[in-house]
Amino acid sequence: MYRRLLLAADLNYLSDLRDSKLSEYQSVTQLDMNWFIKYFRYQSLKYTSDLIVVNNDLADAVKPLILNRFFV
Repeated sequence: MYRRLLLAADLNYLSDLRDSKLSEYQSVTQLDMNWFIKYFRYQSLKYTSDLIVVNNDLADAVKPLILNRFFV
């Protein structure tokens, strides 16, 4: 449960970066995405997939990065 809340907070942070319009969403959050993928590298795919839906606003942006990491 703690990790679920932690991920929700991370996704909200990424959402804030996207909404800030300081730059394109992907370039602003590239380092955050790299950290995100590394942090959850050892989580199961099912667990990660369950967490992704915590924030639907970012699901489309984050899920492909997660899936690419595990399936490429």
